[in-house]
Amino acid sequence: MANPNFSSKILIRKLEDDSIVVFYDKHSIYVKSKMGILVFHRWFAQKGYYIKNFKPFSEIAKRKKHLTAKSLLSASQKYGVNYSMGTKIPQPKSDSQEINFISEKGTWTRRLTADYYTEKEKQDILRKIGYDKIETES
Repeated sequence: MANPNFSSKILIRKLEDDSIVVFYDKHSIYVKSKMGILVFHRWFAQKGYYIKNFKPFSEIAKRKKHLTAKSLLSASQKYGVNYSMGTKIPQPKSDSQEINFISEKGTWTRRLTADYYTEKEKQDILRKIGYDKIETES
């Protein structure tokens, strides 16, 4: 049986302030910013309570235009999503895990992963988050 927490895709979005958001799996979002690495996780609630507002928060992080790390922190407070500081962004769980990129401007359409970046820009983004030896889908 497949692991329900495993996602076959990692989504990456560059923000307006040059921060990089990594949607690692359905429970965790990593943000590499000037402040360091922020980890938003749906289980970071006190006493292990489930955060029901994580999905709307995640959709804002994927789709909202003109998003910065600061506005993402404001949205996390609005939706009650806790965060922590991290030391690094984990590597993909599998070699078959696909990496897709979301437009820097966000989008409200279903075409989240259209090709917005050149291959060089993609490799620069991957290098910044520590994914040096990853091949992207063209």
